[in-house]
Amino acid sequence: MAAKITGVELASASLGGTSPRSGGKASSPSGDAADASSEVSVTSTAAQLAALEQSLQALPAVDASRVAGLHAALASGQYRIDPQSIASGLIGTERALGALRSGGG
Repeated sequence: MAAKITGVELASASLGGTSPRSGGKASSPSGDAADASSEVSVTSTAAQLAALEQSLQALPAVDASRVAGLHAALASGQYRIDPQSIASGLIGTERALGALRSGGG
């Protein structure tokens, strides 16, 4: 049995087989007020987020071609690492995190 939410199929879950409405007795699938034909409407933004999540799950975690390109640029000396820029970025991140922790801005 599945619930349909604006075009997204979700598998329904059953916990225990009893319902508070039935006094602890096992409820039949057709006896519930909300049965399999129930439909929930969500905003178009939620539907877009669901579609985006599905497309992101299909992507690899690492872009192998970009990693290979950076590796080749480092090996050939074309890519220069600027330690000062990296340090400044780390310090800026730490300051921003510290401000969030203390509740200040």
